[in-house]
Amino acid sequence: MWDKIKKELDKQGITEYRLAKMTGISPQQLHQIKKRNTKNPKWLTVVKIAEALGVSLDEIK
Repeated sequence: MWDKIKKELDKQGITEYRLAKMTGISPQQLHQIKKRNTKNPKWLTVVKIAEALGVSLDEIK
């Protein structure tokens, strides 16, 4: 999942820190998702990321 999120971040020119601010998700939590320490993030977390990036859940899941 992180690979798809990262691709969208790069495409939109958004940093991980900015995504954290946009979603209210802590940078540490995003880091855990990135490092795959959180294999199945909470549904609300995924929804917040998709909404912030303006993409569907299918595009990042």
